[in-house]
Amino acid sequence: MEMEMMTNSPAISKTRRNYRALVPKSSIVNVDIECMNKPKQKRSRNGCLNCKRLKIKCNENKPECEYCVQTGKECVYKVPNRVQKSRKENQISAISNEPLQKLNSVAFQLNISKLELQLLKFYIDFGGNFFSMKDFNKDSYYFWRDDIPKLWCSSDLIKNALYTISSARLLANYDFDTSKEIYIEVEDQTSIPKTPYKVNLNNQAMKYMKGTLELIDMYQRMIDDETINLEESKELLGQLLVAKKLCTGSRVILPRPRNNHKFTNIKDSYLLELMYSTNKFLIGFGKYGSMVKETQYSKVFDPELIPPRDYIEKFQNLKLGIIKHLEDYINEKAEGFDVSQISYQTAISRLENSCFQTLYFTYTMALFRGIVYMSSDIDYVHLLEQGDHIAMKIMFYTCCLNSIFHCHSYHRSGIHNEFLEFYVDYAKEKFDGGWEDDVDKNIYGWVEARARSNYGFSLNAIEHVSEPVDNYLGDDNILQISILETETSN
Repeated sequence: MEMEMMTNSPAISKTRRNYRALVPKSSIVNVDIECMNKPKQKRSRNGCLNCKRLKIKCNENKPECEYCVQTGKECVYKVPNRVQKSRKENQISAISNEPLQKLNSVAFQLNISKLELQLLKFYIDFGGNFFSMKDFNKDSYYFWRDDIPKLWCSSDLIKNALYTISSARLLANYDFDTSKEIYIEVEDQTSIPKTPYKVNLNNQAMKYMKGTLELIDMYQRMIDDETINLEESKELLGQLLVAKKLCTGSRVILPRPRNNHKFTNIKDSYLLELMYSTNKFLIGFGKYGSMVKETQYSKVFDPELIPPRDYIEKFQNLKLGIIKHLEDYINEKAEGFDVSQISYQTAISRLENSCFQTLYFTYTMALFRGIVYMSSDIDYVHLLEQGDHIAMKIMFYTCCLNSIFHCHSYHRSGIHNEFLEFYVDYAKEKFDGGWEDDVDKNIYGWVEARARSNYGFSLNAIEHVSEPVDNYLGDDNILQISILETETSN
């Protein structure tokens, strides 16, 4: 069962975030939600309209602030009003209107925290594009953008899962070195200066993730209970499918906890853990998926497939360099018939398909689908767990592609780069400090070039990552036109 993933495709700005892969960063400060007490520091009210709408701190860079650069949004600043009220008048107004403002507060009426209100708003802003492709599947787009927020108030499971994906996605907009916490303004506060709340978003995201996983287990037990009636099962199952997809997306984006050390055994990989949980989910979906086909949840896994005619025209005769190399490598290393070859060939085929989807839909989250597809083959997952070299080599290429092109959701300690760190150390030890072959060296060269470059690579580069990156650094068809903001310049 194919499981589409997500992206956020900004419509106005082509600017893309440059995430520096494999460069250690300092650990995030452990601070729970607490009210800041800095009366001498005046909170600026001159942020851009996007940051004001989400009530997040704006660094006020012009012509584009950090948030708008990283999300590709059009950065618009409000023209300042020359007529300013006195601080005294504002303070008097704030005191006299406080009870009414509290009652009118959206967060107060919904009985949620200020942070949770912002996470809900943020999901509405990005959810549709993140989980679907509007230009190719409008029904799926509107399901994720409009229908899921409507279910938010009636399902604790979806509510927690939505908080999880929103906090994880918001984390992807910040660099840990420069934004260790997020500042949330109190919406009903009118005193000057306003006192924001300081939020350790990483801790909150992990908290929401834990709560979501606990609710998923509870819902699964309820569905497995044979005494529950069919209609109730359909509703619970639909909510479970939505929550599991939201949760899977969150686990892809969330960096591993900062106090983790490098793992030396593939069994300790967060990626392997995700593949096992995804396999379990796909089995469950295969078992129960038909039950929700006639319900409001039928759009959960609308497949986005390349039309057969377009596939034949564009991709039938296209052989990507890395795919050809992997196929030749297996043929060379294979000794007679080995049942593992079936898993190898299947994994390579799924990697190739995810590359074609990425090129056709210009949808970089399709690259992660390669890992999702591979997770459906439990034999391949077992080979990875056993440290099988060929299985790990295939996964190395898959993670390299994600690290090179999937720049909308990356942190240094994200799930793909975590595996890359492991494999680089593994290869150095296995091959006397070098690489097994030139293609391994070349594709990782693209990872390193992407990390240190002010430019992003266009998706056309997928066809060339088996070659040395230096051959293409001056090619306008490979480099994006817009310069990306580097982390060192922040």
